[in-house]
Amino acid sequence: MNRIKDKLSISFWIWALQDMPPGGCYHDFDQQMVELKERGYNCVYCESGAGLAFDLNGHPRGPVGVVEPVPGYGRKIRQQFAVGEPGPCDYLARLLELFRAAKRHDVKIILTCFYFLHTYWYTEERVNDELFAIPHHEIYHRFAQQLSWIIDALKAEHLETQIAFAEIFNEMDGLYFVGNFGNTSHVSSDERKRFRDDHENALAWLMERHPDITFSVGTYTWAPDPDLVPRNPHVWNFHGYYMWCVYDCVEHGWISSGIGTPEMRFLRPDAPRVDDTLDLRDRLGRRVFNCISWYRRIWYYSNLNPETLPEMDRLLASTLEARQDEVRKRGMDSIHTAIAFRDKTFPNAEIVMTEGVTYCASNDLRWEENSPLYWDIVAEVVRECARLGFRGCVTRTNSGCDEPVWDITIPQVQRINRIFQETNP
Repeated sequence: MNRIKDKLSISFWIWALQDMPPGGCYHDFDQQMVELKERGYNCVYCESGAGLAFDLNGHPRGPVGVVEPVPGYGRKIRQQFAVGEPGPCDYLARLLELFRAAKRHDVKIILTCFYFLHTYWYTEERVNDELFAIPHHEIYHRFAQQLSWIIDALKAEHLETQIAFAEIFNEMDGLYFVGNFGNTSHVSSDERKRFRDDHENALAWLMERHPDITFSVGTYTWAPDPDLVPRNPHVWNFHGYYMWCVYDCVEHGWISSGIGTPEMRFLRPDAPRVDDTLDLRDRLGRRVFNCISWYRRIWYYSNLNPETLPEMDRLLASTLEARQDEVRKRGMDSIHTAIAFRDKTFPNAEIVMTEGVTYCASNDLRWEENSPLYWDIVAEVVRECARLGFRGCVTRTNSGCDEPVWDITIPQVQRINRIFQETNP
């Protein structure tokens, strides 16, 4: 039986709640819902506000300070201009506002929590200190409570009908308290299974408390660690960045690993040292990023030389041309591997992909938007997702109305969403 009744064409609205700057793209939820549906989407994937809508005793927090994650850089990075100074965010009020608009426009919402991955970057340290002090093996239960209070608040206004499904955390297999990404190399199997038990118990508690709500587990990969992944979700939501490898031609592995050297010829001559970026949060007394690669990503893509952007676009496009067979195979292998993992680990769970293809960190690069080959490969993979019975699929991670290309990719995303909706298993 499908708990997800309608196939979900998903747009990624990671910072819809925190969009506080004047003139921000998410200020008018009704307008954005209209534009969303014009592009063939019927669902958004966004921050639930867990940990920020309520305090640890279940009381609404009210306004919480939103700060720029890396001062001077925040709005230079794609998807990031929607957050950061100036001012506080009442997460519960914003979430209710979002859901009221979703109900008016018949749009579904997937609730997740980015807190321990990204949202703490933007959060005042008073609140961060409280949430990071939770003992590691209590975190799943405490954030399940947070999600339950959020659902209760939605039910009080009869808005829970717009929940497609909800998960305790986004990318649970890369969180700091389970050992970050790549934890199988340094966290014992017994310890990972203990976190799995924590997660399973938290999901079971939520399911008992809210039997009418569909709950998922979200992973950053299509082949997660079976010792860590809970076996009792209604839905498995995985992320499939099968085309991100194209950026190796400029990053050379440096952003992800810190080893090697990226293509420095694309940077401004007056670009600051990367170490200056790494030190900014520390100097301001803010909690450092758990995943240090984000400092490198922010530094590199914020300091691109406008004069070299056409050359960089051409290099990336030609790299996809040269590696297209590899990329196409990687995309197909990713979803077939995911299906095999689902069938073995939780055969009754439905399957959804809410992030994927690529994440472009630059507001100014346009090779993806201008490459017919890029969109043809996305179309092939999405068609296969639909054929294999996926209940939801994102066009790509860079798919929200905070995108600088929101208005110039309408035909492309309409085509992708139409393929997903019209292709039968």
